[in-house]
Amino acid sequence: ESFSRCPMIYDMLWEMTWTKDPIDPMKWGMNYLERRYGAVNDDLKEAWSVLLQTIYDCRINDIAGSLINVRPREKFTSTSGGGRTNITYDAKQFEEVLKLYLDNYEYFKDSEAFVYDLADVARQVLQNSSLEFHKRLLNAYYAGDKASFNLYADKFLELIALQNDILATSDSCRAGTWIEQARTMLAGADDWTKDLFEFNARCLVTTWGGQRTDLVDYSYRAWSGLTQDYYLKRWTMWVENHRESLMNDTGLASMNFFSTEWEWVNRKSDEGYAYPTTSTTKGSLYTLASQAYDS
Repeated sequence: ESFSRCPMIYDMLWEMTWTKDPIDPMKWGMNYLERRYGAVNDDLKEAWSVLLQTIYDCRINDIAGSLINVRPREKFTSTSGGGRTNITYDAKQFEEVLKLYLDNYEYFKDSEAFVYDLADVARQVLQNSSLEFHKRLLNAYYAGDKASFNLYADKFLELIALQNDILATSDSCRAGTWIEQARTMLAGADDWTKDLFEFNARCLVTTWGGQRTDLVDYSYRAWSGLTQDYYLKRWTMWVENHRESLMNDTGLASMNFFSTEWEWVNRKSDEGYAYPTTSTTKGSLYTLASQAYDS
C-alpha cells in the first residue's frame, strides 16, 4: 500500500537485496546523498545527518501522520492513515534541515532531486507546525482569548494554503496529474467512462467510498489542488465554526463534512473543475520554502 513519495527508502530497499551484510544507515545515507545530487558539501551532509537521526529514525508505529489531511476535530489519537499525532523526534532540529537546504539553493537548484527534497522538507515543516497551531488555537478558544484565537487560527489556515503552493511546484505532488492520468488511461474512452474514472480517482484519495465507511482519508495525499479545495476547505469550516462560537458566546454548531467531501469527489474536469498538471503557483520554491521556515 506504499506510495513512492520517498525515493531514499526505495533505493535502500532494493540495494538490500544485493547484500547479506547489515547496512549502516548513516554511511549509506551519505553515499546516497552524493549519488542523488551529483555533488555534496558539508551543509548537506549535516542536513542528512539530522534527517537520519530524526524523521528517518522513526519506527513504523511512531511515525507522525498529517493533521492537515484528516477530517477536522479537536482531539486526535491518530490520523486516518494510522500515523500518530505527536512528533517523536526533535521538530526544531528538523527545521534546521530546511535552513541548510535554503542556504544551498543557488548551488544545487539545477538538481531535480535537490529541488524535490527541498519541497518535501518544507512540506514536512509545515505539517509539524500545524500540530502546534492546532493546539494553540484550541487553548485560546477554551480560555476565551479571542485575540490569540484569531492569531493562531489565521496562521493555521495560512500554513495549509502555503503548503498547497509549495506542493504545486513539484511535478509529483499535483492532484491534476493523478486525475488526468485516470481520465486518459483508457484510449478511446467516451466522456461517461472518463468521468467514471475521475470519480474513482477522486474517491480513492478522499472518502474511499460512500458515507458509511471508516476509511475516510485512509489514502490521503499531500497534493496541490486537493489541499486547497478539500483539506483547507474542511479546516476553514471547522475554524470558522469555533470562531463564531467564541465571538458570539454560543455553542458549536454540528458539522457535516461528508457533504462537502462528496461534492468534491463528484466534480468533473470537463465541467470546469480541472486541475493544472504543471506549476501555476506564484512565487519561487525558494521564496515559498523561506516562508515555511519563517512560519
